[in-house]
Amino acid sequence: MGTLQLLLQTNVDALQVTTLTPFPGTPLSAEMERQGRITDRDWAHYDFRQGVFEPRNMSAAEFNAGHDRVLSGLYSWRNSAVRVLREMSYLPLGLIAKAAIPLNLSYRVRLTADRTMH
Repeated sequence: MGTLQLLLQTNVDALQVTTLTPFPGTPLSAEMERQGRITDRDWAHYDFRQGVFEPRNMSAAEFNAGHDRVLSGLYSWRNSAVRVLREMSYLPLGLIAKAAIPLNLSYRVRLTADRTMH
């Protein structure tokens, strides 16, 4: 089962994903440097979102694409609507209007602005 399918089947209401970021000067960065796995030294990319190292068993591009695919799928219009409708069975309508809907919409706006969601 893939990550997105697991999140949808377990009824996750919201997800904020950050990626492992080996900041210079940290033991993690030193270890990845020794292994030759740091692929990007542009500080603009050290944002907890983009992969700046080569993961084991996949390329940095595959890592970034997987991250984007999970968030795009989770916050698609369809999955957002399904989630809000499900939440209506256990959350007060006021909370749905003040939190659940704005949360889903704000993630879509951010992901669209970041070009994570197309």
